[in-house]
Amino acid sequence: MRLAVFTSKYPAQVATFFERDMRSLIEAGAEIDVFSIAPLDPSQWKHSLDLLGPERLPRERVHHLSHRDTLGSARRVLEKGGKGARLRRDTRAILKSAARHGAVPLAKTAYVLPKAWAWAAEYLAAADAPRYDHVLGYWGNYAGTCAYAFHRLATPDVPFSLWLHAGTDLYRTPVFMREKLLYADNIITCCEFNVGYMSTAFADIASRFVPKVHVCHHGLDIATFPYRTDGRPGNRVLAVGRLAKHKGFDYLIRAAQLLTQRGTDVVIELIGEGAEQRALAALAHELGIADRVQFRGFLPFPKVREAMGAATVLVHPSDGLGDGLPNVVREAMAVGTPVIASDVAGIPDALQDGCGVLVPPKNVEALAEAIGALLRDPGERAQIAERARRRAEERYDLWRNGAKLAELMRTSKRGSGRPAYALATNGGHPRREQHELAALQLLIKPPQSSHELDDLDWSQLRSTAQRGGVLVRLADALACGAGGEPLPPRFTAAAAEACATAQRVVEVVERLSSRCDRLGLGHAFLRTVESYPDAGPTIELLVGHPKAAIDRQILAELPATPRHASVHHRVANVTSYTAAYGIRIFIRHGRLGRLGEHARFARILLTHARAVRFGAVTCPAPSQADHLMLLAMHQLYTRPALRLSDLFGAIDSIRLGQVDWDNLFATAVSLALVPAVGSYLHYVNRMHRAATRQALMPPELLTRFEAAPDDMISDSAYFPRVQAAARLYVRHIRSTLESGRWHSAARLFLVPLMALLTAGSHRQGGSRS
Repeated sequence: MRLAVFTSKYPAQVATFFERDMRSLIEAGAEIDVFSIAPLDPSQWKHSLDLLGPERLPRERVHHLSHRDTLGSARRVLEKGGKGARLRRDTRAILKSAARHGAVPLAKTAYVLPKAWAWAAEYLAAADAPRYDHVLGYWGNYAGTCAYAFHRLATPDVPFSLWLHAGTDLYRTPVFMREKLLYADNIITCCEFNVGYMSTAFADIASRFVPKVHVCHHGLDIATFPYRTDGRPGNRVLAVGRLAKHKGFDYLIRAAQLLTQRGTDVVIELIGEGAEQRALAALAHELGIADRVQFRGFLPFPKVREAMGAATVLVHPSDGLGDGLPNVVREAMAVGTPVIASDVAGIPDALQDGCGVLVPPKNVEALAEAIGALLRDPGERAQIAERARRRAEERYDLWRNGAKLAELMRTSKRGSGRPAYALATNGGHPRREQHELAALQLLIKPPQSSHELDDLDWSQLRSTAQRGGVLVRLADALACGAGGEPLPPRFTAAAAEACATAQRVVEVVERLSSRCDRLGLGHAFLRTVESYPDAGPTIELLVGHPKAAIDRQILAELPATPRHASVHHRVANVTSYTAAYGIRIFIRHGRLGRLGEHARFARILLTHARAVRFGAVTCPAPSQADHLMLLAMHQLYTRPALRLSDLFGAIDSIRLGQVDWDNLFATAVSLALVPAVGSYLHYVNRMHRAATRQALMPPELLTRFEAAPDDMISDSAYFPRVQAAARLYVRHIRSTLESGRWHSAARLFLVPLMALLTAGSHRQGGSRS
């Protein structure tokens, strides 16, 4: 396995756990290239640990870029076909995310992106160079962003992993973190606390990334940490780390003053450098314990390990979220030095169960009590040290943890970070149905980051959405996931034209509804209002008046030309007209159904009709339950192509809990259509499962509606099979006769005849009536 690892700075004065982790991966068989964002400082090589010397990681496999090389190489990536649009979209989204955190994160992000482009250009240009099998962002924030940008351009088909630690890496200024969490195939973190932290901080997407999270503790070469508890002084308190505010070393100095006042002999030894050193020295002088506080400055790691082995206790007094699980805590545990530390972040993961002492952060009194108690009790120190060493051996063994990590990366497959829309296109569906199912999945579960848009066939998606009547809704959903990046021009133009058509339809609907109101005519718009903002050029109007003569009054203020009436329209008492802009108007006169067999349902629907907002106007439309009934009736005998607008509308109303199931069931019973409605619900449920792998409705609901078993429903995206429709038709005839509705039964008997008369003339996606 050849691994590309992106880190912030290497070599560096302190890169202890990075070097340990890299050596463990090399030992497990990985070939590593390290990409360091910071420019090379050769003087820092002297701080490198022996376990990652040049014989283990050749220096030529540690890559750096000067500013000149960065700018020169970055231009070349734009010359690669198909990369420019993706790069621009990603850059805008990343910089927009960084800007929300302030000027410094924005500047750092703007600095790392050209590095990624330059390395990608070099990688793409070196055709004979070995290819990487995996890309790892060792730090989640800026190095992770660099790794992400490199992976997107150079190696999008290999797995991508992100390693999250703490501080600016995760807890503070998490630039573009949501997108990286969704994109990664593996999310590695150093302590169990971070799993819960990420789940809370990114709760809305947690279900999508938590299954990819793996806890991998930074390891120690236990054999190089000699365990010794005897021969130590009784008063030496050691603290190791960068002298920064969040480390809480000022609380340790204040605790030392309390102990001194109480007669406890204590010496504080601080190892490390940092901006707070002068302030800490001044504090010790102010408190009168300057002779008790020793500042040893920076020490190479062997000297630090030696100091740990000579200390009475080690204290890590973090004042809050900053470190995840500090290395010095694990190292002290390994050498037999009892640890007292703040009860924050991942520290309890290591010190619980008597493996150390936990104190509340920023609590000087509690810290002084804990230090004093251990200094006075050698027996307790020995017991803590024994338990801590055992835990270090069990959890923090470098070679065992490295082997597990290498195996995870070796067996990873690229895919968990990619959009799942292709999953909807499996299993033998014809190609057209595959596109329709993929579009349905995009509507149900819109993308949440720009990278999820990469693999879309925009031309096919546009035609599919236009055919299905969902173009505007789909454009809105995709725009949210594009991170502010415009959608392809032809897709945007088509969506704009669909919006214009919808606005024209809204104007016609307003005039029709206003005219019906003035006439005192009960009316409702069928399968028109529900499709907004994708209102296609067809308006279906149900009026309570049984005679077509009323049309003249309804259309009095609307220029419209009568259309030739088909045989089944005449039987069903439907008239049709063409208005301006090619808008078609179908008026149903007191009857519903393919041949007008449902006069009773027409009356029920008009009674239940509700006022619905349609663009800028309000007009009557069926209740959600009656709309589902209408869709089931329409699909039953006409066998039209899958219409995404209708299917998504049904799914959306069910998902939002808007359907009155008792009302729907009562209406279906009264119309002898329970089996037909059940079959349609089964179909909707199956289509939702095909798109999302999740059921939409509970089994008991489908059972209530006598939902058809699988053999009644086609495996394709069309509903239902001819044989199933025939069986439902027979049941419908029988139930209608048993209920004594002879007039409806007579019309139903004509259905087979009308099917024969219209055979071959019906086109998929044709008339909605």
